[in-house]
Amino acid sequence: MLILSKNPIINCRFQPFDFDTKLELMVLEKGMLACTVKSPKQEYVILSTHLVALGLSESPTNPHVEIIRSKQIKQLIKYANILVSENPNRLLVITGDFNAGPEASNSNYMLLLDHFIDLFALDEQENGENTIRYTWLPGFDDNIAARKIFKESPPQRIDMILIPKDQKHLLTSTSDVEIIPNTFSDHSAVVSEITTD
Repeated sequence: MLILSKNPIINCRFQPFDFDTKLELMVLEKGMLACTVKSPKQEYVILSTHLVALGLSESPTNPHVEIIRSKQIKQLIKYANILVSENPNRLLVITGDFNAGPEASNSNYMLLLDHFIDLFALDEQENGENTIRYTWLPGFDDNIAARKIFKESPPQRIDMILIPKDQKHLLTSTSDVEIIPNTFSDHSAVVSEITTD
């Protein structure tokens, strides 16, 4: 995880996940990186995360993996509540690869929507769009996704920008959410300009 800012970063905290698959624990430690950023007008918190993708020879939509991802989402919700309670008027923006979306691991995605606003969905609702935009295309320009484990995976919108539902009143506006393809990752970048009072 990496958070870059043109404005000063006041502090950063890493909170590891309590649950992960054995495969991912062998390779790295996933969790949540939260940085407080000071803009000329106000402070805000950017939280970046990467939820569990898969286990040993298990697809990302395997029930075992979805249970672990659900536990990570619950930990994310708890941590987001702590960050918001520290300063309810400081917007929390959550970004990352959630490995869940409308097309795959929908129960995990719906758990996120119980607590957060998906700026993609908000953008589509406000603009009346019916076109589904994908951020991960398995098997396209990606050696890992070409492996057998992902051969049945559909294109997915699993990279998102979220804000807590109880902070929606802090938003003045959001620009259209854009997907920017790139060549250095198997995921496309997700961009939106968020304006607050």
